[in-house]
Amino acid sequence: MFLLMRTASAGYAPRLDGESLKPLWAYPLQQFVYRQLTYAVVIQSLITALHGTQLRWMSVRRTGLLTDAPGGTVHVT
Repeated sequence: MFLLMRTASAGYAPRLDGESLKPLWAYPLQQFVYRQLTYAVVIQSLITALHGTQLRWMSVRRTGLLTDAPGGTVHVT
């Protein structure tokens, strides 16, 4: 019932703008997939917080050099 109400409210904005409602068919699927992805991220974050470890993708190696510059390597101050 909640998903039906959200889909109806999501269809209200395009209707006000006079746009097509055809893309709205994917909204319930997107909401279901997004919710599962959010749960996975929250669970992973809780597990890492309880273990006190840092995820690999959270660390960035900083060198102070910009290597993708058009003229080559540039030192950033």
